[in-house]
Amino acid sequence: MLLNISDKISKELVVVLTTVKTVADELDMDFFVVGAAARDIIMEYCYGIKTQRATLDVDLGIRVEDWSGYERLVNALAAKGFQEVNKTHRYRFNDTLVDILPFGPIADNSQQIIWPPENAVGMSILGFKEAYQDALLVRICQEPCIEVKISSVVGMVIMKMIAWDEKKDVRRDDARDLLFLIKNYEHTGAIDRLYDFYPKLLELEQFNVDTACVRLLGREIIKIADKDTTDKIKEIIKRETELDLSQRLLSAMHGSDDDFEQNHSILEKLKQGIFDVVEEKYG
Repeated sequence: MLLNISDKISKELVVVLTTVKTVADELDMDFFVVGAAARDIIMEYCYGIKTQRATLDVDLGIRVEDWSGYERLVNALAAKGFQEVNKTHRYRFNDTLVDILPFGPIADNSQQIIWPPENAVGMSILGFKEAYQDALLVRICQEPCIEVKISSVVGMVIMKMIAWDEKKDVRRDDARDLLFLIKNYEHTGAIDRLYDFYPKLLELEQFNVDTACVRLLGREIIKIADKDTTDKIKEIIKRETELDLSQRLLSAMHGSDDDFEQNHSILEKLKQGIFDVVEEKYG
């Protein structure tokens, strides 16, 4: 499915993404928009859902074979005007900060990226492969025609859940984004899918569209996730819904206008959807 948002996003963002696309195409590398920029583009410009906080940063997942390929990538970007901000993945292009997040064969066996030469900074890219495969094709400019891949809501939920879990103490924004995505999933075409393809699920939820959509999201997460990603998602959701534990995810989600118990119920329904498919897919 192609989503057309040409003339909706800023010219600055179009220039950033067009420049990266030019370099990635020249190097035969796949890339997609992730993080808060993906959230803003998909939720606000594609589905008309106002996001909680705007971002001027752009996070890009780029599939890279190895570190020599990464060096070619960043050198090509530098030739286009990208300036290094730190020694790992952050660059500045005009007034925009751009994080280049490599994924694919460049990662180690545990799906970690460890930046050389010091090997002191690392991050998990678990879930990136599935998120890329599930990404949406979005037209960002009509003349000339420019189309880029942007993470779907399902892919964003997977990546944000894992990113929050990796650095719980410093990534509260990921928890808030996660809640926002879950609560608004029904407005991204999920209701139509419920009635068209999952009437039994709607019946199981006693025709409560809100809870049925959250449960559907849980199912769709596991449908695209591989075994390692599924195991991590299961671990996180089971731990963070146990009421006798610290509920760090719920605490990080909680704001002045939120109901803790309601948010716990949302996560429980997400967990139910996840385990609906875990049992079917993996036994």
